[in-house]
Amino acid sequence: MKLSKCCEPRNKHNNSLSWRWDKADLSLYYFKTLQLSQSITVPTDLLRCEYGLFKCTHWSQINQYYDSVVHVLQQSMYECIPAVRNNFYKAFWTEELTALKQASIDAHNRWRLCDAPRSGLVNKIRLEAKYKYKMALKQAMINYKLELDDEISNLYLRKDMDKFWQQWNTRFSNKTCKPSSIDGQTDDTAIANHFCDCFASVYFDLYENNVDVVACLEKLQSLAIMRKGVLSISVVS
Repeated sequence: MKLSKCCEPRNKHNNSLSWRWDKADLSLYYFKTLQLSQSITVPTDLLRCEYGLFKCTHWSQINQYYDSVVHVLQQSMYECIPAVRNNFYKAFWTEELTALKQASIDAHNRWRLCDAPRSGLVNKIRLEAKYKYKMALKQAMINYKLELDDEISNLYLRKDMDKFWQQWNTRFSNKTCKPSSIDGQTDDTAIANHFCDCFASVYFDLYENNVDVVACLEKLQSLAIMRKGVLSISVVS
């Protein structure tokens, strides 16, 4: 087993985004892919290749054609598929909340146009619109959590453990939480390299380090004998 150092830090910005295909215009993506794919030259002569797999001499052309297709798909995705933060869309969000939020924004803008009065009809409309939106948002969050708790219970009763843990992590896991410092290291790359060094210092190869294997087995045997002696004393007493 060989461990390699982390050469480049991960792109935190890209890792925090997700491609929302469910919010995309798939027709636009289809036509964009069709348009870009017209520039790809299909190596039709490779279809007449009579060599076997291990005698093929066209690997570079095959890889180039493959890379061209991947590039077209990625370019179409970048232009047509929205990329948002992982927590941008709320699971409990509804069209009603969208309407109430917009009504609150409109009431606030009208209030600002009227020099932001602290009393009167305009201020009353602003406060009522804000209150309705906040209360509807709070109730939607409560209902979502209750429904999710019920779903988790039902999955557990049905012994569907895969979906159970998926819903459990959705409900209780905080993926944005990460330690700020590990053994004095704060950078992601430095932490990964530090872990690599620590793991390499305690790792040994079962096929090469016979001395370490024998020492480990002897230690395990001594612990087993010691535990057996403790259990014997407990039974006698």
